[in-house]
Amino acid sequence: MSIPKSKSLGRIDTDYSACSVELASRQGWMKANNAILACGTYQLLDPKTGERVFPSSGMMTSSTETAGDEEKDEAKKRVGRLYLYEVKRDGEAGEMDMSLLDHVDTPAILDLKWIQHGTENLLVQAAADGTISLYRMDEPGKLRSTGTYPCPDLPKDETPPLILSLDTSTRYTGLDKNAPRISTSQSDGCLTEWNFREDGTLSRQMAWKAHDFEAWITAYDGWNEHIIYSGGDDACFRGWDRRMLGNCAETGSDGIEQPASFTNRSHDAGVCSIQTHPTNPHILVTGSYDEYVRLWDKRSMRRPIQEVSVEGGVWRLKWHPHQSNLLLAACMYGGCRVLSLDGKFMCVQCMGKRSLTLVYLLPNLLEQATPSSLEVIRTFEEHESMAYGIDWCLGVPSKSLGGENGDVIASCSFYDHILHVW
Repeated sequence: MSIPKSKSLGRIDTDYSACSVELASRQGWMKANNAILACGTYQLLDPKTGERVFPSSGMMTSSTETAGDEEKDEAKKRVGRLYLYEVKRDGEAGEMDMSLLDHVDTPAILDLKWIQHGTENLLVQAAADGTISLYRMDEPGKLRSTGTYPCPDLPKDETPPLILSLDTSTRYTGLDKNAPRISTSQSDGCLTEWNFREDGTLSRQMAWKAHDFEAWITAYDGWNEHIIYSGGDDACFRGWDRRMLGNCAETGSDGIEQPASFTNRSHDAGVCSIQTHPTNPHILVTGSYDEYVRLWDKRSMRRPIQEVSVEGGVWRLKWHPHQSNLLLAACMYGGCRVLSLDGKFMCVQCMGKRSLTLVYLLPNLLEQATPSSLEVIRTFEEHESMAYGIDWCLGVPSKSLGGENGDVIASCSFYDHILHVW
């Protein structure tokens, strides 16, 4: 049986190479049939001529590339641009209108995340110059910078590591939106955790050495704010309990090696994406350069429940926040995939929070909480280069996934610098 292919409903040229897309989910910004998206871009420039340079390895050079290639890329200037777009349905034909609301010139962007801090929704940016930046959207369509922070502090003559990814501690459960934390991963293999001060600025809380090579991804456990996961170019998938990282927290030093809660070496290449499930506290997924999505039960991390081939390196994974059986995957040269999680636990989850309480009260149901299969149900193959960014465009109706109430998906790709909705 052939897998259905989605068609593009709209596209826009981002000028610079597009690598990250994130939905702005604040309820007051979600008008009928529209969505607001942030898109981050990355571009190498020749410092002498100012001309654009396109490295063969995409956004950054991994440890698997030659030292010569890495030195050549280091000599280039990395620049970026942060875009804010509105996406809305254009009439009954189903096509999408994409309009630019705002843009900001920045260092090259590697990752973006929206974070709720008290009553404010902020956009956090991870950049190639070793900084993270905060932006406030005071009204739909306008971004205002509220601060940029180096990670780590280095002498001026030292080149800082690239900030490769970031995550926030309140994305799923909203444990304490008045005191959220941010975790970042770096090209030198380190992780850093950040806290908000009372005045809304950021302070580095701790930093530690997590991987031998690039730490491609960091992710909080959506059900336990003290657990941080990481994946690296050393093909290791690791878990960290921040309460056990006392040495680096007390000294404030960077790069101190710490014991991981677990280390798994099931992946055959670098680990690039990690996502805990939004409604099942036991489930998470990982994505790797080895072109597999792996499904895990956190109660037994020795081996994955399932491995699913997606025919491309898995750079980003995104669960649907409401239809929690649906998972998006940005698969680099393999395009994009929609996967479906099929299992008995979905029948338990489908009634919402009350059914979660039943799972906790009835331990015999926990055995049924393990999903039976994860499979690809739809593909999108119109990107002409590496697909890096992907997210759900909630609030914009489409027939893409069947029916008027289906959600539009946004994805972006590198060399062709295109943002698609489909």
